[in-house]
Amino acid sequence: MPKTVVDGDGSTVWRLLGEPRRHHVLRHLDDTGEPTTTADLSRAITEYCDGDDEQVRLALRHVDVPKLADADVLEYEPERDRIEPTPRVETLCAVLDAVDERLG
Repeated sequence: MPKTVVDGDGSTVWRLLGEPRRHHVLRHLDDTGEPTTTADLSRAITEYCDGDDEQVRLALRHVDVPKLADADVLEYEPERDRIEPTPRVETLCAVLDAVDERLG
């Protein structure tokens, strides 16, 4: 497995977490622990964020989900629109929790 976000590359962590939409993706995957789709994720995200469902879905499909998949945070099958969390989702959520706690 390639060296990724949870293997000590801090700049990758911040690059991945630099987009708030990805925070919601990670939280949703951590909460459910189940495979999902970009359509389901976009509906869940637009409940918490301003934005058009279709624009969010496109951003997820073409930017956010592939970026998280490239870092082995999730598994993504674009032809089936299937997204499955890996254990690294929990690790990144722990990073988000730690930041929230320190800033809270």
